[in-house]
Amino acid sequence: MKYHHGARGSYQLADGESIIVRLESNPSHLEFVDPVASGATRAAQTTRQGQHAHQDTAAAVPVLLHGDAAFPGQGIVAETLNLQALDGYTVGGTIHIIQNNQVGFTTDPDDSRSTIYASDLAKGFDIPIIHVNADDVEACISA
Repeated sequence: MKYHHGARGSYQLADGESIIVRLESNPSHLEFVDPVASGATRAAQTTRQGQHAHQDTAAAVPVLLHGDAAFPGQGIVAETLNLQALDGYTVGGTIHIIQNNQVGFTTDPDDSRSTIYASDLAKGFDIPIIHVNADDVEACISA
């Protein structure tokens, strides 16, 4: 799969400016890229002037895509969420998109987690959760 190698490009905005878009290398189908993407975002937000580092959380934002079985089922996600409020790890916010990609089909949700929704893990961190059916394009745009 191409995303295993990562990618980098730019996106031209309507006002003529452009933004850099990076897809971090993820050599596994597992969630190991989550802290890597957070760390890369933190690095992109950090400038060094003199002896001190300065962070601008508006300089970059991480967007993480999760499978519905992997988000609650792999400890690396909970660990990344647990570190997000610490001074050395914060990036000012992350957008997590959890998709029911039917990949976690080897186990029914009733046998893989103790909650109704895959996103329920995020409730412990006071993260806003929006549920939307991805087949409903208008609902996705509205969300």
